[in-house]
Amino acid sequence: MNTPLNLCRIGAVLVVATSGWAQPTLTRQPTNVSVSLGATALFRVTATSTNPPVTYRWRHEDDEIGWATNASLTLTNVQLADAGSYTVAVTDADGTTNSDAAVLDVDPTFTKITTGEIVTDKRHWHGQAWGDYDNDGDPDLFIQTLEGSWNPIYRNNGDGTFTRVLVPSLQGQHNNDSWWFQWVDYDNDGHLDLSMPNWSAYYGSSGNSRLLRSNGDGTFTRITTNAVVRDGTISLAGAWGDYDRDGDLDLFVANEYVSSQTQTNWFYQNQGDGSFLKLACALTGDLGKFGYPTWVDVDEDGWSDLFVTAAGTNALYRNTGDGAFLKVTGEPLVSDRGNWGGAAWADYDNDGDLDVFVPWLGFPSGTGLVALYRNDGAFHFTKMTTNEVGSLAAERVNSWACAWGDYDNDGSIDLIAANGWQQSDRSRCLFYRNNGDGTFNRVTAGSPANDAGAVIAVNWVDYDQDGLLDLFCTVHDESTLVPNLLYRNNGNSNAWLEVRCVGTSSPRWGTGAKVRVQATIGGKPKWQTRLIDAGGSPWGGQSFVAHFGLGDAAVVDTLRIEWPSGIVQELHQVAPRQILTMTEPAKLEVRGIGQFRICSWLRMAFEVQRSTDLLDWQPVATVTNLVSPLEFTDPDAPQHTARFYRAVMK
Repeated sequence: MNTPLNLCRIGAVLVVATSGWAQPTLTRQPTNVSVSLGATALFRVTATSTNPPVTYRWRHEDDEIGWATNASLTLTNVQLADAGSYTVAVTDADGTTNSDAAVLDVDPTFTKITTGEIVTDKRHWHGQAWGDYDNDGDPDLFIQTLEGSWNPIYRNNGDGTFTRVLVPSLQGQHNNDSWWFQWVDYDNDGHLDLSMPNWSAYYGSSGNSRLLRSNGDGTFTRITTNAVVRDGTISLAGAWGDYDRDGDLDLFVANEYVSSQTQTNWFYQNQGDGSFLKLACALTGDLGKFGYPTWVDVDEDGWSDLFVTAAGTNALYRNTGDGAFLKVTGEPLVSDRGNWGGAAWADYDNDGDLDVFVPWLGFPSGTGLVALYRNDGAFHFTKMTTNEVGSLAAERVNSWACAWGDYDNDGSIDLIAANGWQQSDRSRCLFYRNNGDGTFNRVTAGSPANDAGAVIAVNWVDYDQDGLLDLFCTVHDESTLVPNLLYRNNGNSNAWLEVRCVGTSSPRWGTGAKVRVQATIGGKPKWQTRLIDAGGSPWGGQSFVAHFGLGDAAVVDTLRIEWPSGIVQELHQVAPRQILTMTEPAKLEVRGIGQFRICSWLRMAFEVQRSTDLLDWQPVATVTNLVSPLEFTDPDAPQHTARFYRAVMK
């Protein structure tokens, strides 16, 4: 009589034991997450159960999160208090299984901006260009989309926010015309114009490149009559630089990168009156698949040389200073084969000359090794290896653009490279911190290093004018409308200096000027060099501003500006933590006794001063360049045996 009962009891015990084995099984554990302040953090768990329903209870450290009862946990606007370990208890009718702990790291270096049209508008984005188009003192953003009728300017309000502006003359363009574009003051009137090389021929169109002149009131007029807008082919990118040192910016256009064919490039000389002359020279004689050009004085002789990336081998042309160029050969920089993307130049080792980082462009989905070339002088370059710079030299990317910037203001310039083509690639940008000894460490904490998707362009830009470089990433996807990314730099105690350059006989926005500072950082004197390039370019422009991190320096011992005109300007004992506007000293040309010409651009005003001993200066008159050239005559000059003159910009 007892046996059946015992068997039942045994059976019951067996059932209990079996049900214990059948508690929820976690097939996916939550994983560690590292984000910046203000970002969103997501944890997920996946469970299977033979005895549902399944419930979830998330905990932060030892505290239960009462509202978190789903398989995923989403934390928005993350703050430092949210850091720590997270676990989830998964329960079904048979029991409870606890997950492994996942750690949330909240990095305070940046705050991810999540409000405002600049980061909430969703489009198919191309490139980015930063520049102060309305001349109110802070940088604005122009960006294009696949929609020809939706190409916005995000006007900087000066308070950390932006307002989207759809300028009519910038709309209505053919889809996929322009991907990389630049602000440029080609007519030296003080207002930034827009240059847009055109690659719509890749899609079967026949559009020409565009040049839109600023009217000075926030509107633009499309130029239709000069040489730079008469040509049409697969033109990927342009570069503006004063190759002949006459003060006017000339234009080089690179052609054919994404096509299966080869083509020559175009070169246009600025005539100084708003027109351009198309030139044939060494720059336009090579056949190739050219990508991104950059004007840069490689050999420090005062003349801008030209570097062009390519699908194949890159090209470097030395400016001889007499209107000619010589092609550099035999160097790894121009003999290493690859699909080279947008190059970024910077003096990463602080030895006074500019080095170059070149990522691999695997459009649309391939990847390849990056390359960092150290400038050894006299057009000689050494390709860096992992033994010399660390893991940076072994990275593989699919990158259209890269940018240098001293984001931590320690006096050594850091690097970020865009990566990816489509969101499904789940690519992450390469973000490397310069250790100051020639090596780099990859940054792994925070949202800029961990946000996955596809970033097509990057730029460091101090959009809120606080001396800290912020980061803007253009996000791309062929099939999905996506928002862009903006990270505000929260800074540290390190000092800094920013320099804006106003040219009088050099290009008005200082393009081509080399800005150098010397300061004692960490007990050692250090020189740093920055190049004022065309600004806001996809390959690393900084909106015409030279930014320097100064670490613990109490003063800048020397600030030196080498202007394209040949004028060298120095200041000493400069206080840090300020934005300086430096105006090029006026160049005077003597025309006769008491007669001289002031080299300057239209609408520039000067106070003319005179002295007999170079110590005591007296104002003579204020003159404005309304009809170039600006000339002045001192009627009292013949009465004096010697008199000195200078012109000070008003």
